[in-house]
Amino acid sequence: MAVFVAEGLPTHMARQLASGQWTSKLGKSVDIEHELHALAGERYGEVVRVLARPVAPSSSPRATLSG
Repeated sequence: MAVFVAEGLPTHMARQLASGQWTSKLGKSVDIEHELHALAGERYGEVVRVLARPVAPSSSPRATLSG
């Protein structure tokens, strides 16, 4: 999660997708994908913190290469 802050107050959070892009909900039903700092500016402020947690291992079996 990325936390955006403007004038000392949190204004927005974005979530990172597996693709590396970020996703945000803008309004009641508008979801967008974007680069991390694409929303930075007067309305949402700046990214001040990126929160991370370990990625859970995949539950699907891994393919193996045979040579």
